[in-house]
Amino acid sequence: RVSIYNEAVQAKFPLLGLRFKNTTGQDLMQGPVSVYEGGTYSGDGRIMDLQPNEERLLSFAIDQGVEIKAEHGASTEKLIEVKVIKGVMYVTHKLRETKCYQVKNRSPQDRDLIIEHPVRDEWALVAPEKANEVSRDVYRFDQAVAAGKTAKLDVIEERSRTNVAGLAATDDVIIKLFLSGSVASEKVKEALNKALAFKAELATTRNDLARVQNRLKAITEDQTRLRANVANVPPTSAAYKRYLEKFDTQETDIEKLQKDIADKQEAERAQQASYDSYLAGLTVE
Repeated sequence: RVSIYNEAVQAKFPLLGLRFKNTTGQDLMQGPVSVYEGGTYSGDGRIMDLQPNEERLLSFAIDQGVEIKAEHGASTEKLIEVKVIKGVMYVTHKLRETKCYQVKNRSPQDRDLIIEHPVRDEWALVAPEKANEVSRDVYRFDQAVAAGKTAKLDVIEERSRTNVAGLAATDDVIIKLFLSGSVASEKVKEALNKALAFKAELATTRNDLARVQNRLKAITEDQTRLRANVANVPPTSAAYKRYLEKFDTQETDIEKLQKDIADKQEAERAQQASYDSYLAGLTVE
């Protein structure tokens, strides 16, 4: 005789049940089962097909003498691996979850309790180290609870989760966290530092290019103003002469800025190509 707890079936109470074994030496067809104890009717259940010597759990009533509270305990996440394969960063974390089953036996009889905990894809059982029984859907843990006493079972599971992202698209703050930690190997850290150096050089070139382009835009807009002023003042005036001199100076500046822009654009393309080539061939663990 056992009590069977499954949170998905009955969240508060286990079910009264039996370990039912076919000892007839013949196949036993599925069907309804009535349970009597000491000549008194206790409940109904249903048993599935049983082969000779096969054993099944049979539940037939709610065990209101035992109360169970199932709640989530601590959940943790730990970085365990950082690697780069062909410029793609693979960051692996180990996730750990705990489910706590608090048991209170209020009945005057001891209980042999079976706690069913769901089997989840990708999650591995850590504690208890081994289940007493494993079906396709659940782990089963045996828990003896004396009359009037309490018991506790913590089920701990782990799984790995890997995040995949291109190194070029990974935020520098995250990369620096990996560099300051102890998980990434020295080879990985060296590769990440070199990637940051490429990115910093490229960012500097782009900032310089944007600054020169803004300067060219400002001069071009000022020339529009100068043209309007030249058209509205007498050619013999001092202002006319001053506007022409400034216009001529700006033309020289524009030529220099245009050349500077072309040089920086070429430098940007070369640096980007070097960075892309470095990432394409980067594999380090």
